[in-house]
Amino acid sequence: TVASGLADRACNVEVWLLRDKIEHKVPNNIKLKKLNLITPFTKAFNNLITRSLQAKKVQKRIDEAKADVLICCASEKITALVYHPNQYFWLHGDYGNTKTKYINKIKKFYRDRNIICVSKGVEKSIFKLGVLPKTSQVLWNPIDYSLIHREAEIPSSAHNRSYFICVASLGMMKGHCELLKAFALSNVSDDLLLIGKGPELQHLQEYAKALGIEKQVHFKGFIKNPYPYIKNAKALLLTSKNEGLSLVLIEALMLGTDIAAMDCPSGPKEVLEYANLSKNLFTLGDIDGFAKCIQRLSLRQENIEQHQYMRFLPDVALKYFELL
Repeated sequence: TVASGLADRACNVEVWLLRDKIEHKVPNNIKLKKLNLITPFTKAFNNLITRSLQAKKVQKRIDEAKADVLICCASEKITALVYHPNQYFWLHGDYGNTKTKYINKIKKFYRDRNIICVSKGVEKSIFKLGVLPKTSQVLWNPIDYSLIHREAEIPSSAHNRSYFICVASLGMMKGHCELLKAFALSNVSDDLLLIGKGPELQHLQEYAKALGIEKQVHFKGFIKNPYPYIKNAKALLLTSKNEGLSLVLIEALMLGTDIAAMDCPSGPKEVLEYANLSKNLFTLGDIDGFAKCIQRLSLRQENIEQHQYMRFLPDVALKYFELL
């Protein structure tokens, strides 16, 4: 969204891929270049010599491109070895659970560098590691309002009962067990749709059955376009134990859907406080409080207005990227 939005604003944007792999739909206004520097061969011989050679090839491209700004989103082992006078490292994840053996490497990557964090929580977590960047700023990601509304209008298999929704991969860090427990405790008559796939699927199915809510909980798997489901839900629920910014919460707001979340170290608190929905934010692990919130939302949902997500609209958020 950032690259496409900047291109729409008359910026000349190129996206470089270090590996020959594309997992997302690429907008037509993006110039995409595959450098093919990360391959099975380079992974097999992943050492400083290999990374130096990879970085040398990237550096040559940088020198030829003569770009005004270089934003590095991943592969720090390579990008930390290149130089650009206006280079930024864009950090998307919370570093609170970083293993001790990786801390010194992270400190080295970002020492005396310019960093961009997707949330205040991410910035706080990187500072807690003792990282000393040259500059640091928080830039919230823009959300393509028009796109998600177009996607939300595409016909899909409708759910014929009122429901809550959670869109997250089925992994332990997403807190689905806490969500199921709170949902069971709420004793609402609505259904719960879980969109996502992951290794915890069977365990969660068994847990829902043990809680006696297996008929209300629907495991929908991965859905490429979840927006019609989000738009028609009573509320989107998030119980993750770790987030960067929680874009799905913002997307729900833009679709007029109420939200509730547990306060993991990064992301949800900033979104809900900005949207003036702190009443729907609960301490991580507060099952009773979250269950009561589900009860309340089952009866009445917030009327979401534009000012509750204004900061994430492209015309607002992209202005800060243009200042880099």
